[in-house]
Amino acid sequence: MKCTRLVALCLGTALGIAAATFARPASAQTRIVDRVVAVVEQVPIFGSTLRERAAPLVRKLEASVEDPVQRETARSRLFDELLRQMVDEAVIEQGARAEQVSVTEGEIDDVLKQIAAQNRFTVEQLLAHAEVEGFTKDVYRAELRRQVLEGKLLRAFMARRGISVDRLGPVEQQQRIAQERHAMLVELRAKTFIEVRL
Repeated sequence: MKCTRLVALCLGTALGIAAATFARPASAQTRIVDRVVAVVEQVPIFGSTLRERAAPLVRKLEASVEDPVQRETARSRLFDELLRQMVDEAVIEQGARAEQVSVTEGEIDDVLKQIAAQNRFTVEQLLAHAEVEGFTKDVYRAELRRQVLEGKLLRAFMARRGISVDRLGPVEQQQRIAQERHAMLVELRAKTFIEVRL
């Protein structure tokens, strides 16, 4: 009897605590902190990440488009296109992992040096210029990493299909690479779960 009363008392206390924990005052409001705008496999893409990536582009857009309706239309299109690009990047990331393709910090350093040399900058000047454009050093390096990873994966994809662009002229090379990139993305998307929620 004592044991049953003790169990009932403990159960009652636990239920009371649970109810108090989940009860909200009538004045409380639900606030969305972040939301998932897309999922690639089980990896979410958050709205905050999309907004962060879009920030430099939005600043340029707002400075160049005066009409509020046109600005909002362009802003909406920008977010749609950027989300599509981020989904493609996540698909490429999945494909690279499956193919065991990766990018080292040294490779990113080399690309930075090449871009700086092409523009007659030092690496520091290049990064300062990127900062003026709204890209921090880390954001710029992350963007270069994505580009290098995609390039390496695309070369592996083309090699697997026995395709070379070495003997083509510059225009034909660009066209063929664009076709192969499209084919690679089609193949990768077909093997990947993608859900866009924007």
